[in-house]
Amino acid sequence: MVTSEVIREPRHQTSASCIDATHALSGAQGNMEQAIPYLHSTRVATKALHVAGSELAARMAAALIPTGMWFECEQLDREKWHFAVAPAGYGRLVALHGALLCSQNTSEV
Repeated sequence: MVTSEVIREPRHQTSASCIDATHALSGAQGNMEQAIPYLHSTRVATKALHVAGSELAARMAAALIPTGMWFECEQLDREKWHFAVAPAGYGRLVALHGALLCSQNTSEV
């Protein structure tokens, strides 16, 4: 059985989403040594981006929700967030992140 404790280690080693880590561990019958190389491969179903700052993460989530694009958002620590999207939406996620960073920097000046 794949539990959240078992999923945590491969996620930290590979920055994979929770869904990808679960699938990799399930396919490897819980064997972490087999799951890690799979998560490093290009066959992984999601792409991830780390975002610093809870305000920026909240603005990103608020901007993504109306688009209807699937995304997964998880808080890693107090000021670090992990956004995962399907590979087709990764470019859009990166562009949105850049635009929000620019608007945040210009509003601080």
